[in-house]
Amino acid sequence: MTALLVCEVRRLLRSPRFLIFTAGLPLVYFLLFSGIYAPDGGETVVVLMAMMAAFGAISASISVGGRVANERHIGWNRQLRLTPLPGWGYLAVKAATAMLVVLPALLLVFGVAAVVKGVELGVGTWIAVLLTAWLSVLPAALASAAQFLPSYWIVAETLGQVSGAGLDVVGVLVLLAWLVAVGALVIVRYRRDALRV
Repeated sequence: MTALLVCEVRRLLRSPRFLIFTAGLPLVYFLLFSGIYAPDGGETVVVLMAMMAAFGAISASISVGGRVANERHIGWNRQLRLTPLPGWGYLAVKAATAMLVVLPALLLVFGVAAVVKGVELGVGTWIAVLLTAWLSVLPAALASAAQFLPSYWIVAETLGQVSGAGLDVVGVLVLLAWLVAVGALVIVRYRRDALRV
């Protein structure tokens, strides 16, 4: 599994399209929108920082998910099913890949927010914000109504860390439910495909 994970991460990081859209675009949007809507800084910059970090996280997750569809199309999944890699291992590699490749986008947005835009948070708050945004990628990597979607809770939980409100239990439960549901679907689908080999 480690070899497949290294291969997946290298493949994504070698893609200029991936780097531009998942790491560069959230940073450009953050600078653009904060320059338009918050030229003097303030809380708006912090909100924009959280939103653009979430945008980068979701973009990275979607990129990994899109590659799964492409791999199925070209037959790579069929080749993997001929190996001893279990369905949960395939899911774990894809989730770990999404977790690793989202870090550049998060670190760039947060770093520029701190250095260029003057966002000042305590060390503990920065760590909480980064971990919340990073861990919220898990359910999105795998896949009113907005409160039942991972994208809503990525921003809400990250803003909760910034404001000092902490984690919302409902948000954590929604994200965990998505992780379990989407993970189970991926494993079932992988096993069903394995029967065709």
